[in-house]
Parts: sequence; structure tokens; C-alpha cells
Amino acid sequence: MKLTHTRKLFGLVFLIGIFISCQKYDDGEVIKNTYTGGIFVNTVSEHPEGEFIGDFDTGEYIFAWDNKEKRAEAQLQLEDATSGSVQMIIRDKQNRVMLDETLLSTDGPSSFNLITGSGTPGVWEVSLVLISYSGEGSYAVEPED
Repeated sequence: MKLTHTRKLFGLVFLIGIFISCQKYDDGEVIKNTYTGGIFVNTVSEHPEGEFIGDFDTGEYIFAWDNKEKRAEAQLQLEDATSGSVQMIIRDKQNRVMLDETLLSTDGPSSFNLITGSGTPGVWEVSLVLISYSGEGSYAVEPED
């Protein structure tokens, strides 16, 4: 009798684990948005891009992106920034970090245009982490073959 109860419990825990690990997001879906400033999404799908503004604002903005290639080209630009930092983190379908770069407002006008590491095609996560950010900026990602 005790063995049957243990099997049922194990089966339930196993099914819950599979459900949680298989969580999927749709292309362009906002996964998290705690940024107190403004995020403006200009385009989604294959080439997502947008802009952000802040007045000493902090938070994180994460969205899902269906990348059909193994790599991506990532662009981040700070404009008229007077304080704070912006970090871009890109994770592949397997949740591996493909890019993790930060720009500081103290660097003056700054930007990057980088190619990520090689990852698994599928739905990737693009995160923008803004800390005490004042200014304007823009971001873009696109598949890179």
C-alpha cells in the first residue's frame, strides 16, 4: 500500500516538473516588464526593435523572440544618457547566455553592434536591465547565419 502511494506521489512530481520545464512563450510575447520608464516596441517577429526612455528609472524588460538561426546580431544604443546603465542579455532556446553586455551612461554616447555566441535555434529571451537610467536609447536584434 505504501509503495503505491509513493509511486503516485513520484508520478505527480514528475509531471509537474515536465510542465514547468516545457514552458514556452510566443514570438514577441513580453515575459516580464518591471521597468518604471517607457519601453516602445517598434517591430516584433524576425527583427524586433524598439526604444526606451527613462528619468532615473529602474527595471527589467524581457521578451521572447523566435530566432531561426544559431546566432543573432544585437544592437544597443544610448542617446542623451545622463545617468545609469543598460544591460542586454540574450539567452538561447536552452536558456544558455549567448550575450551579456552593459553600457554605462558615463561613457557618453555609446553603443554596440555584436554577434552572439552559437546557440540552439528556437524561441530566445532578450532582456534589457535598466538601472537608474536617465536618457533615451534603442535596441534591435536579428538572426545571423
